[in-house]
Amino acid sequence: MRSHCCYNFIYLLLVFAITLSVLWWKQLTRKNRNGRLPPGPRRIPLIGNLHQLGGGSLHASLKKLSDEYGPLVFLKLGSVPTLVVSSQDMAKEILQTHDIVIPNRSMFYAPTKISYGGSDIAFARYGEYWMLD
Repeated sequence: MRSHCCYNFIYLLLVFAITLSVLWWKQLTRKNRNGRLPPGPRRIPLIGNLHQLGGGSLHASLKKLSDEYGPLVFLKLGSVPTLVVSSQDMAKEILQTHDIVIPNRSMFYAPTKISYGGSDIAFARYGEYWMLD
């Protein structure tokens, strides 16, 4: 009876290892479908690029990545897609081109509670709380 239990455990371990290997392989070989994302380092499934931000200060790690990949770097911090802009000219162009998109970002629970429903200067959506000249 004991050997039967051992075989079941080995079988489950083998199935888990194969499934994990297939998922990891699909993640590594998956290509950017729309081709419009900026360059960035390879990421690990589940944690993304978090492992590349350790070892010292955050700004030094981001500077190192921007020196290698250019002024626009695409990172996945866990499951959150992140765009790192390290050039003043690029930041100015992005903020001027997408100035309406930025204040209309999705609201999270905590900022909604601490800012009276998103009505303060930091979290207000584009609209009645913005001062327009």
